[in-house]
Amino acid sequence: MSRGPVSWLLSVCVLAGACAPGQRLENTRVNFADVPLVDQAGQRVNLGRDLMPHKIVVLGFVYSQCSGPCAQVPQVMTQLQQALGGRVGRDVQLLSLSLDPWRDDPPALAAYARQFGAGPGWRWLTGEPRAVQATVQGLVGRPLGMDEALPLILVGDGDKPQWIGFYGLTEPAPLVREVETLSSLNRERRRSVIARSNARGGPLVEVFPMPCADRSILSEDCPH
Repeated sequence: MSRGPVSWLLSVCVLAGACAPGQRLENTRVNFADVPLVDQAGQRVNLGRDLMPHKIVVLGFVYSQCSGPCAQVPQVMTQLQQALGGRVGRDVQLLSLSLDPWRDDPPALAAYARQFGAGPGWRWLTGEPRAVQATVQGLVGRPLGMDEALPLILVGDGDKPQWIGFYGLTEPAPLVREVETLSSLNRERRRSVIARSNARGGPLVEVFPMPCADRSILSEDCPH
């Protein structure tokens, strides 16, 4: 899997402790590992197929036993949920992915989610350790250990592989701005599709499939 400049920069920041709080990292390239995960309700989900398509996604890394800086991530997500209101679960998907699948089973994550008032549009994900590790690898370009406890939030269009990474104790305001920017781009794209479809008398709905290489690192559908 290719690694963009942000994956490399993130590694340097974590190892050297050089990232400033709230620093915005550009051009994060994500891949959605085609592996099963499970949410806090025990529902089996696939990240790329079930949670990403046609949504603006905000994803933070968590684990319920964290007592360091990573504990700030769900607090920021709580504020983001409040700021976005009814859009969460409709056109915006909030995700929290546990880095501790050994202890964070669905009941543990459900209890943790309740501490932050998580609504139906905020899914908390765990799974078999290998599946979680593959998912993290696809999102940031390398495995992440709990000892790093990095506060990291990713924001992106679930139909595209280029996302924005926020490392450090980010405030919710820049996350809201990024969501609004991506939403505006999506609206422009939909208007363009409808205009083209009307012009040629075709259907008013057009699918934007993600290329196989961009969509998955362990896809059962993609050739290896």
